[in-house]
Amino acid sequence: MVFNKSVCSFFPLGKKSDSIVWNNYGYNYYSNALASQLDSVYPLNCQVADDFLLENDCQVTGVHWWGVFFGGDPPWPNPCDFNIIFYADDGTGNMPTGAGMEDPTSTALAVYFIPQVIGTLVGSYNSWFEYDVFLPIGFTAMANTKYWIAIQAVFPIFPQWGWGTNGPNPDQLHEPVQGFPLLGTPYWTIEGYGDMAFYLFGYHVPQRADLDCRGSFAWSDVKPGETITGNFQVMNVGEPDSLLNWTIASFPDWGTWTFSPSSGMNLIPQNGPVTVNVSVIAPDIKDKAFQGQVIVVNSDNASDFYKIPVSLTTPLNTGIMHDGFMARLLIRFSYAFSALRQFLQYFT
Repeated sequence: MVFNKSVCSFFPLGKKSDSIVWNNYGYNYYSNALASQLDSVYPLNCQVADDFLLENDCQVTGVHWWGVFFGGDPPWPNPCDFNIIFYADDGTGNMPTGAGMEDPTSTALAVYFIPQVIGTLVGSYNSWFEYDVFLPIGFTAMANTKYWIAIQAVFPIFPQWGWGTNGPNPDQLHEPVQGFPLLGTPYWTIEGYGDMAFYLFGYHVPQRADLDCRGSFAWSDVKPGETITGNFQVMNVGEPDSLLNWTIASFPDWGTWTFSPSSGMNLIPQNGPVTVNVSVIAPDIKDKAFQGQVIVVNSDNASDFYKIPVSLTTPLNTGIMHDGFMARLLIRFSYAFSALRQFLQYFT
C-alpha cells in the first residue's frame, strides 16, 4: 500500500552527536509513503526495506527517518513504538534475506525494538512526522558490504503508518522493497516509488592493528657489572591504515634495563618496523645464568602482546690464579719457598 500526500514542507534534520555515515536523503514536498507496520492482533505485518553500503567499517549508532499516518483520524499515536531491523543482502543485490516468507524478521542480522519514540510534526500537514533514535547497541556494518534496513511502526491498526520516500531526491543503490502478505504482496516486492527517506548516524571503526616483534637476546660470558647492548623490532602487521599504540609492559627484574624508545604511537603497517635499542647492565654476580622475557603489548588491546626471550650468563672469575695474586703470594711466603728450594737441592 502506498500513500500519496498532498501538501507538506521540509523540516530540517535534528542534531546528532555522531556523523552521518549514510545519507539516503530526507523528506521532500513530493514524498510518498509505503506501509510498514506490525499489529500482531489484527493481524498485520508489513515491512519496507531499503539498502545501504558504506565505504568503511562503521558502527551505526542512530537512525533518522520520516513517516506518515493515514487510514484513520487524529490524534495520531505519538509517541509510538518502532522496530529497526537490519538485514543482510540475499546475495543478488536486489533484496534482503527472507524472500517469500510470511515474516522475514527471523532472518535479520539485528532487530531493535525502540519503545515510545516521539515524532516531531513536519510542516503544516499534521500527519507527517520525523523521528530520531539512538540504537541501544550499535550495529556493526562492514565496508563494501550491502545491507538493508527496515523501519516498522508497532501499534494497533487503525490508523496505519507508512515510511516516507525521499521524493525527487536521487535514488541510492537498489530500489526499496516491500512485503505485505495481507494484501497479497510477497516479501520482497519492488513498488517503484523511489528511495526511502532516512539517514544513518555512527562513526568509523578503526582498522584492527596487530602487534608483532622480531628479535631475542642470548648473552653469554658477560662480566658482572658489564654493560651490554642489543635491539629488537616492533611492527604492525594488522589491517591497512590501522594504528598501533605499543609499550614495553615488563622486563626481567635482574640487571638495569634501558629501552629507546620504550613505547610508540600510531604505527601503521606501511611504516615498517621500529627498532628498539636495548642497554643492560649485567648483575654483579659471577657464575650465574639469568633467564627472563621482555613483554611488548598493544596499548589498546591487552590480549595482543609479544614475549621476547632473554638469557644472560656470567663466567666464574678465575683471575685469582694469575698475575698480581701470585706475586703477592710469593712475597708473603718467600721464606717458605726458599727453604723448600734448599731442601730439594740437598737431595739432588
